[in-house]
Amino acid sequence: MSVLRAQFIAFFSLLMAGSALSYAQAEVASEQGSASIRPYFVEGSIFPSGRTTVFGVAQTPVTDVVILNNGLDQGFRLGMVCQVSRSDQNVADLILVDVRDNRAAGLILNLENGQAIRSGDGVNIKTINL
Repeated sequence: MSVLRAQFIAFFSLLMAGSALSYAQAEVASEQGSASIRPYFVEGSIFPSGRTTVFGVAQTPVTDVVILNNGLDQGFRLGMVCQVSRSDQNVADLILVDVRDNRAAGLILNLENGQAIRSGDGVNIKTINL
């Protein structure tokens, strides 16, 4: 029972700290003349975008592994096929083999002739249009 009580106290403390921070931000905003402070999610979508960029390419003796800047936080899941593009031109297709909270790794399925994957290339989850 004491573990549950400790968890409840910790949760309540975090909740109160968040309320105090929101109150402090509102006070600063009123002093600066702002009408109100809006939470970050009001400006954008609360849903993951399914988009990210290439962080880098790790070359191994067997294959190249493409590291992405986002992972679970943007909707990427293990086994998904993604499209790498640059300037609206398809560069490659990847299959995700490792996905973590804020990083993902993929293997190259196919690479367009004369192309190479570079840091900063855009990556989107490949979907089917019916």
